[in-house]
Amino acid sequence: MKSLDEYLRDAEQAHGHLCAGQVLGVRMAMLGLATLGINDPHGKDSKRLVTFVEIDRCATDAVGVVTGCRLGKRALKFRDWGKIAATFVDVTSGKAVRIAAKESSKVLADEMHPEAGDKNSRQMLAYREMRDDDLFTTEWVKVELPPEEFPGYKGERIVCGLCGEGINFRREVRRDGKVLCRACAGERYYQQLDA
Repeated sequence: MKSLDEYLRDAEQAHGHLCAGQVLGVRMAMLGLATLGINDPHGKDSKRLVTFVEIDRCATDAVGVVTGCRLGKRALKFRDWGKIAATFVDVTSGKAVRIAAKESSKVLADEMHPEAGDKNSRQMLAYREMRDDDLFTTEWVKVELPPEEFPGYKGERIVCGLCGEGINFRREVRRDGKVLCRACAGERYYQQLDA
């Protein structure tokens, strides 16, 4: 694996700026990989890892940079829980570790670097230096991954009985003898407009 500074440079380039969330994400991912014994996430270990992230903020971009997990590779899974947390799953061994940022780390950052001008500066400095135990909670967890959640899964593609759009990865809904996409089944995140 790369050093913290190397990953922070990579994260800054990928995200567009460096902030406290990026430092948290890099540290979180490095800890997750180390805990699972994954040393080469962009090389020989690239097919071993699936990562669940729980927030769509800066830390998530950093987690992707360190782990190599991406939505398009089906190795990064997003659960919108609003938490700076991630679960790292070794699909080879079945082991999984969930790591979450501690709220107390913000207060500790203020205590460690009162000389830094603003909150983000204090956190960026402190988050580089804090012990893992001061920054994160870590717990072993079990994650059930059905075949359609694995990277590289090639499943049947079926067609929605209402709109005619294709549906991948067993994401269809079966209702009243019909096969529907989630939008046609009422889970639509958008509202259709008349042209």
